[in-house]
Amino acid sequence: STETERKRWIACASHRKGDAIMKKEQIEAWLSDWFANRAGISADEVNRHLGDNYFDLGYIDSFGFIELLDAIETKYGIMFDNEQFEDRGFSTVSGMTEIILTALGQ
Repeated sequence: STETERKRWIACASHRKGDAIMKKEQIEAWLSDWFANRAGISADEVNRHLGDNYFDLGYIDSFGFIELLDAIETKYGIMFDNEQFEDRGFSTVSGMTEIILTALGQ
């Protein structure tokens, strides 16, 4: 029946939204751990600054950024293009999380 199909669609859409939220949390946690290891600080410290510029915080320099991109491309099987590098989101953990989600089609 149409009601059953509607309920099934709502359940499926809700499940996908839950997956996307979980995926976002997983990516953010992975990035926090990566920055913590790289900068010699705790992941909790990184988590307090998810929206702050990680270059300004001294977490990485330009060489570290190249290493970060390589790690992301290896971990998630995605490639970044020059246009994406102009996105200000590339300079924060939160922004990078969103960029990765978009690249993964989430």
